Amino acid sequence: MYKIGDKIFYPMYGAGIIQDIERKDVLGEEIDYYVIYTSHSAIKVMIPVESCEDIGMRRIVDQKTIDDIMGTLNEPSSVMPDNWNKRRRENKEKMQSGDIFLLAEVIRNLSNLNVEKSLSPGEKKLLDDAIKIFESEVMLVKDIDLEDAHQLVTNSLVC
Repeated sequence: MYKIGDKIFYPMYGAGIIQDIERKDVLGEEIDYYVIYTSHSAIKVMIPVESCEDIGMRRIVDQKTIDDIMGTLNEPSSVMPDNWNKRRRENKEKMQSGDIFLLAEVIRNLSNLNVEKSLSPGEKKLLDDAIKIFESEVMLVKDIDLEDAHQLVTNSLVC
């Protein structure tokens, strides 16, 4: 169980800090929720305590892990489907997993592909979302602002 002040990562929303644990009445049942404020978008997300692990919520990684991942952002792409729709679906699944290594793989692969040829609008949005989500964790791990996190990520990419 997490506690107030813990720094966590929530797939598709990014990293944030647990600000509160609230109990809400939902259809006559009392349910506890983590109240999380994301570090990059200043939105409030409420996640049921009982389902947080099922949806991929986890503690943020450590500085060494972030540094290692930054080093992989400029490596060659892994094999991806040629069909953009399959590629988009696979990349979205990787992002939803909550695995920071898979998230970095999405960023690296789509960034490299964008250099070779123009991404479809859907893939371009997916890349932008993946970068923002990744930057949110970099912000909390390195205790820097969004602009500095963006600069670190951008500098780590080949393109």
